[in-house]
This record gives sequence, structure tokens and C-alpha cells, in this order.
Amino acid sequence: MISRLKNSQASDGVHRKLIIAYADIGEAEDWRWYWTWSKDWDCMGDPPDDWPDYILACDPDGWGGNYPVAYWDERWQDIVIYGQNQSSAPYGDYTSAIDEVIRDGFDGIYLDWVEGYENEAVMAAAQAAGKDPAIEMIAFIQEMRDYATARDPDFLIIQQNGSALSEGHPELFNVVDAIAQEAVWYYGNATDSWDDPDGYDRPHDGSLTDYYIGHLELYLDAGLPVFNCEYALAYADTAYANAISEGYVPYVTRCSLSRLTTTPPPGY
Repeated sequence: MISRLKNSQASDGVHRKLIIAYADIGEAEDWRWYWTWSKDWDCMGDPPDDWPDYILACDPDGWGGNYPVAYWDERWQDIVIYGQNQSSAPYGDYTSAIDEVIRDGFDGIYLDWVEGYENEAVMAAAQAAGKDPAIEMIAFIQEMRDYATARDPDFLIIQQNGSALSEGHPELFNVVDAIAQEAVWYYGNATDSWDDPDGYDRPHDGSLTDYYIGHLELYLDAGLPVFNCEYALAYADTAYANAISEGYVPYVTRCSLSRLTTTPPPGY
């Protein structure tokens, strides 16, 4: 499938499609190949005793089975980057997330939960360890870039969310190749139901929208593409118009992951 997609034309009819793999680098997910621990935590009290102590809390947005991590921990970085001390049987011969992405032929990686550096549990763990969570996140992504480009010089790194990470850290613009920001104008609550009305068309306060736009402008000024995913249905046309006016590459859908969008980009 990856080879087939890579051999197909992009929408401009000139270039081929770029195929990017998703990876959650700021949270552990209990359905992934690396998860070998129990799955019975009700998010009350401390995590189960058999869990590694770099797993800190439950996902604050309600996504089940997702847990923020202390991403500077070497054991987590082995899972994401280096592939040391891993046993993925019976799920496959995996070593690290990036190894898997490169081996399968993807052009790059799409990093979810970069905003983990702002999570309360993560910030508390960083403070206890004497670390700056923003600096640690940038260093983590830099290590991913160094590892991946040593194996594929054209490998792409796309940051999802966490645009405020750029505050006071212009070096970030040399570490990532693009940013994708969710819900600048419209958001949805975490849901698996495609028809849940809380999963789209929920407008943000204007001050938060301005906050996002201000930070994303820094990426545009640095020459990086800004992708934008809005969660809207009735307001889909407005969301597309807003994003295009800011110079973003937009996609409008619902928060549920169960289907592809019914509101594709203009001209699709």
C-alpha cells in the first residue's frame, strides 16, 4: 500500500504523494507493539506497579489507553528512536517506532503530542528531575531527526500542535519541516462516534484563536508549511476560508477517527 501511494501523483499532477507515518511521541498507547504491561488502571491514584515510572497520568482529553510520559527517559526514547532492549513478539520484529517507519518506506513521521511539554503531570515530573520540559522536547525531536536522516537524508519531521514550543526557541525551526495545528477555530470533544454532535462545530474563544495564529505565524515566517485540521461540519466552509486566508493547508473533518471526512478540501 505504501509503495502504491508513493507511486501515485499528488494533487498538482507533477509531484508524487509524500507518505507520512503517525507516531505519538508524548504518550504511551496501550494497544501498541511495545505495551507489555497490564491494562487495568482506572486513572485513580498511581499507575499499576508493573508500569514503568515514566508513564505519568491518563490522557487529559479522555482518549482511553493513552498516557503522558516523561519523554526524556531513556527507556521511552529507546521505544521511539533507538530500539534498544525491545521485545515486540508476537506482534512483529519491531525495534523502534522510527525504525518501523523507515523500514516500511514512509517519507517521514507526524509527531503527535508534542504539546506534552505543557501537560501538568509532565511539567511536575520535569521539575522533580531538574529538567526544562520545552528544552527536553526539542532535544527529543532533534534526536529523532539525527537518527532518521542518518538512515534517510530526505526524512521529514512534522510537528503536530504545541506551536508555543517555538517561544524563545527559534532553533525548533531547524528541527521540524512543518507543523500541523488542530482546532485553530473549531474543535470537537474526544469521541469514537462519528455522529456525536460534540465532536465538531464547537467554536474556540477568539483569544485562543489569536494565540494559535500568532504562534503559527512564526512558522510561516521561518518558511515552514502550516497544516491545519479543523473539526467542523456546518462551519466547514468558514473553517476552510479562515485557514486559507492565513496561508495554511487545511483539512476539515470531525473529531472521531472512525471515518474519512465528508467535507474534503475545496477542489478535491
